[in-house]
Amino acid sequence: MVSHLAEVSITFVVVCLCFVGLLGNFALLTATVIYKELHHKISYIVGVLTSLHVVCLLSELYMEALQLRFNPTTRLECFRHTLIYEFAMLAQSSMFFMLWMDYLLAIVIPLK
Repeated sequence: MVSHLAEVSITFVVVCLCFVGLLGNFALLTATVIYKELHHKISYIVGVLTSLHVVCLLSELYMEALQLRFNPTTRLECFRHTLIYEFAMLAQSSMFFMLWMDYLLAIVIPLK
């Protein structure tokens, strides 16, 4: 069993990294909204990916806060807490796959 000190230290590192990620994602979203040069299809796709990543980071922060209770959770409670995170990760993975397909088709079958 992992000691409480190890859990708290790992949680501290994860929370710090989540806040750095949130700061970067909000900066990217703000730049996409403010600057007209970024109003293109690829910027909108990156904006959607950034929004989904913000949801993932907020869910991770919530799960880290739950972990600091040091109480075991049931499977149903764990599923409820991770459902939004799993949906955002699935949507993010689907967006990356579609972006990859777009680039692949642009290289294999270029428009003239």
